[in-house]
Order: sequence, then structure tokens, then C-alpha cells
Amino acid sequence: MSTSSRAASAARQAWLSALLLLGVLAAALLLLARAPARLDLTAEREYSLAPATRALLARLEDRLQVKLYFNRDIEGAEVLLPARIVVENLLAELAAASGGRMVVETVDPTTDPLSATHAREVGIQPISLPTGDVGSVRYTALYQGLEMRYQDRGEVIPFVVPAELEYAFAARLAQLLAARRPVIGVFSREPEGPPEFPGMPLPPPPPERVYAELRQVLAQRYGVRDVRLDAGSALHEELAALVVAQPQDMTAREVYELDQYLARGGHALVLLDHERYTPGADRSFQREALVSGLETWLRGHGVHVATHLLWDERGYPVAVAEERQVLPTGRENVSEIKMPYGLWPRLEADSFAADNVATAGQQSLFLFWAHPTAVDQAPAGLRAEVLLRSSARSWLLPNDVTADWNPENIDSLKRQALSSGPASSWPLAVALRGSFPAQFDADAVPQPDAAAAADAQPAPEPAAHVSALAPGLLVVIGDADLFQNAFLEPGWDNALFAESLIDWLAQDESLIELRSRGARERPLRSFYREYVEARGGLPEAEAQREELDRAARRSQLARQRAIAWGNVLAPPLLLALLGLAHWRYWKRRSARPYRPRGGGAA
Repeated sequence: MSTSSRAASAARQAWLSALLLLGVLAAALLLLARAPARLDLTAEREYSLAPATRALLARLEDRLQVKLYFNRDIEGAEVLLPARIVVENLLAELAAASGGRMVVETVDPTTDPLSATHAREVGIQPISLPTGDVGSVRYTALYQGLEMRYQDRGEVIPFVVPAELEYAFAARLAQLLAARRPVIGVFSREPEGPPEFPGMPLPPPPPERVYAELRQVLAQRYGVRDVRLDAGSALHEELAALVVAQPQDMTAREVYELDQYLARGGHALVLLDHERYTPGADRSFQREALVSGLETWLRGHGVHVATHLLWDERGYPVAVAEERQVLPTGRENVSEIKMPYGLWPRLEADSFAADNVATAGQQSLFLFWAHPTAVDQAPAGLRAEVLLRSSARSWLLPNDVTADWNPENIDSLKRQALSSGPASSWPLAVALRGSFPAQFDADAVPQPDAAAAADAQPAPEPAAHVSALAPGLLVVIGDADLFQNAFLEPGWDNALFAESLIDWLAQDESLIELRSRGARERPLRSFYREYVEARGGLPEAEAQREELDRAARRSQLARQRAIAWGNVLAPPLLLALLGLAHWRYWKRRSARPYRPRGGGAA
């Protein structure tokens, strides 16, 4: 066979091999696209159904009807299409995991008046989205809600957020499957909330009802009601958990009821402060001392909430002043000047107990005028653990310091903290688990208040005095402000922590991991902070602080430039080294004498 014939045959074989390879790849891709299996390589398996969700779907005994309210025509808002595809794909995956017990129906309320009426009746309202061409603006009603019906019960997600859909779906499915909704009790000195009337919107609560937002957050999964601790009620039979919010001047009978609730196996959260701060004029705060009435009772369980205030170098940046500049156009520009306020510490990932389900997934949390809280020595039968800690750069200040927001006061507080001694990490929240011994003798039980007992309907039967009857759970946080209205925004870190903490107290831990999945922060490395910490932190003297600040910024800039140049030069340098190695390899090989495969001489 001639050389040209062999070359043509080799070319045909090469083309045929390429076509066969393309055919095999196309068939493989087609099969993989139809295969239900997926490979999720995310750190927390964010794109796979959680075991808790699958377990809930496995409990379905009847058909779960899911109705998705979508308007298909979203002209002008096409940017929402990828998110809607994610929602539809997740619902399809949930339906597949249910084994045929979940049915998904999609309706368009913008073209079906009956569906629009039903959406309003169940609480799904559209949001107005501005759309239109340049020079004109029009608004489109956007529906993106979900209705779930199981047997004779129903739940609604008014507006579906793709990143939160699995948790929202699982939480509502758990409510549909529950025989009765667990109840969380709240004890505080707040005024009563406004009465509810069927078919009428709830009026806003009075300003003094500072835990109204917390009640709304918890009401998404639990029944929430105010409780009294002085009427002899059987709380352990009625409540899944009890929140004692900013207790003040608790009577002996109220403390006794809390003591008996824990002794009978109850689960309680105590949010305790030694003072209350009220905002005043010009970024000032008025301080009011508080006496909870729980100090002696807590010490009986080994818990000590210090009167000192915590100052943390990782403080929340607050606006301390305004800077006004007049632009060349004559317009005035107002910008805020912010400073880290150490009395409002920001807890990061290293501040949370890694082995506790309620805190392991938390990445951030803000406290406000917090107090160190520790267990000096737990009584026999109780196990203590620290849930929250401040950063290692924290100090203690007297609780009567001025808390105003102005540069002079914040600098003064910082200097006072630095001069108080070496920095340390302080515990801020603790938990006690086990059988709680009663701290009241059976023959010295405080009597209920006569007026409170008369108001109770029906009058409760007096419960027998017990001690360490069943395992209980007590969580104490040295801050009562972190869950108040001013600092609790739904979806923010403090609200997420409140939900996780109550889920743990109510022994409903299955959804805690699902709520925090994908929320882990991955902060960039701070060369500035490393430089300052390596030199013992910021000194007290102003001149030394400024010099250290300049040196830290120079060091940070130098390291950032080194990394940037490394990213620019490393790839071509690596390619050059590989090319050089390749050239040397073939050069050495070409220097060898040629030997035919048969082993004969060349």
C-alpha cells in the first residue's frame, strides 16, 4: 500500500473515531439528563433535600396538595425566570421524594379570576413590580406564593424565596403533620396585647410591648401566649417551652412556679438584664436599674450573671456624627461617621458552641449591653455548657458607665476598657441540662397572690410539690435586648438564633440544621487585624495608636499587592516551567539512537 493510501486510510479512521466519540458523548449526556441521580459537591449539600425534609415526606399518610401561584407572563421582569426555575425544580424533587403522595398544581391568578380570589382568601397577595420601557413606568402584579393542604388543614407561604423554600416548606409540613401545635409561653412585665377579632386586622401593639416581634417570629411555627407564674397553673402540661423575658421584681410565688416548672421537666429560656436603656436626645441613653428577683434562685443552680457590662473590640459600628459637604452643583451631601461601639458586641462563628445544635450553624449575632454569664458550679445531676462567648479582645466595664453614642464617650469607654486589665473571652450564655432540684422546701411554699388566683379561669388545682422529677433544660442569656423589637428583624441573624434556640428548647431539632444550611459566612482574611493582634492590640496612647494604624495599613497593602502580583505572574510562570520541562524531555529523548521495535539495528 502506498504512503498516500495509508495516510488517507488513517485520516478516515481518525474522522470515524471522532464521530463515534461524539455519538457516545451525546448518548451519555442524554442518559445523564434523564437520570434522577445528581452529584452535589457543595460544602453543606445545599442542592440536595435534607434528611429532615425526606423524613417529613415519609410521614405522609394522605395526599398533600400543593398549589403554586405563578403569573406566567412576567414581561419586563425576565430576571426572575432563573429563580422561578429553581422553585419549580425543587417542588418537582419534593414530589418525587414523596413517593406519589404530593401533587403540585400551578395556577396563574392574572388570567384566572377564580384563582385570584382564592389567593386573596388564603393570604397570598401579589407584589407590585415596576416594569416598562425607557421613559415610561408601569407596575405588574407578581404572584409567587404557595398553598399547602393536607387532610382538613392548610398552610401558606405568602411569597416564595427560592433560597429559603425548602425550610419554609418543611416547617409548614411539620405543622400540618402535628397532632396539635406546640405552645410557647412568654412571661414578662409587658402590658397585654390588643384583643384579636376574627376577620379584622390586628391593631399595632403598644410601644411597651417590646417582645411583640419575637412573638411574631415564633408564631410562624408555634402557638404563642402570655402566661402568669403566680396563679398556680400547670405549665409543664401546657407548654413546650417558656420564655422569661427581662424579668423584673419577680415575687416569691413566681420564682417558685418557675422552679417547679423546671423540676417537672420543663424547658425555659431566661433573658436577664440588670438595667434598661432608653434612647434620649442627641444619641444619648437613659439608664434604669432593674432587679429581676431571680438572682438568688439562679445562684442556687450555680448560674451567675455579672453586673459588669461587656466591651468587645468587635463592636457594632454606630453613627456618632454627620458630615455635611456642599458639592460643586450646590447640592448638600450628608454622610454618617461611624465608630465601633463595644457595648454592642458582634459575635462571629468562633463565638458559638460548635457541638450544640442550636448554635453550631449560627454565623453572626448582635448583643446589646450584655453581661458575662457563667456557671460557677452546677449542682449534682445537672450538666452545664457555654453557648455564647465574646471575642478574645473583650473587657469588663462597670454597669453605671455612660452609654451615649458620641466620639468622646466611645473613646473614653475604650480607654477605660483597655486600662482595666488584660483582654479575655467571656461567656455570655449558658445552658443547664438534667434533673433540677427544687430550691423551695415543701413546707415553705409561697402562696399565690389572691387577686391573681381569683382572675385565673378556671381556678387551677394546686399541684403537688416536686423536686428533680424529670430532666429539664434551662438557658440563661445575660442580655434581654437581643430579642426586642428594636433589634429583631425577621430573617436577620438575631431572629434566626431565636428560632433555633426555641426549636432546641421545644425539642424540635430536626429543622435547625436546615434553617442554617448555606448561611455560613466565609470572611476574607484580615491582614490589618492580624498585624494589630500580633503586636498586642491597639495601645492606649493616641499617638501610638495612630502609628500602629499606619503601620498596619502599610503591611496590609504590601501583602495584598504581593498576592495580587502572585495571581498575575504565577500562571504564566507555571506554563513556562511546564514548557521547559516538556522541551527538555523531548530533547533528551531525541538524543537517543533509534531502535526499531523488532530489536534490530537501525
